[in-house]
Amino acid sequence: MININDIGLCKALTLRGDDEVGHLVKIGENYFLSTVVTELHDNGNVKNSVNTLVQILPDTVCAYTYLNDKYNQLVFEGDVLSPDGSDLLIYIYHDHIRGMFLYHTNRTTEEESKMEPLNIHELCVIGNVTRDDNLREMFENCEGDC
Repeated sequence: MININDIGLCKALTLRGDDEVGHLVKIGENYFLSTVVTELHDNGNVKNSVNTLVQILPDTVCAYTYLNDKYNQLVFEGDVLSPDGSDLLIYIYHDHIRGMFLYHTNRTTEEESKMEPLNIHELCVIGNVTRDDNLREMFENCEGDC
């Protein structure tokens, strides 16, 4: 996973086990996500804005890739995407040596060479390796080596 000190927007599990999206903050030895809840007037002006800190499990932090799937859902590091009605799975990970997000699929190298280029807007997020044991097992040896 990405170095926690280098993350902007991210997703992580709270101590209760809920997914939360926000900006990472470290206070002492504890990690939190900073989230802003904004209440608007009917005319669209800000009525009230509250910044909250939610304590999270640091080993579940996943950085935002600055990509959105076909349903405009944010795509995070560790997410697994798939085209509708396909058995193709695409795992998004961060390559620390190259400093970029890359992907690996559940297909063999020969099958991958026959694939058409991927269009993120035709894919949808189906899970994340930090939250799904089956997906984690499928892609556990991929980061940096695929």
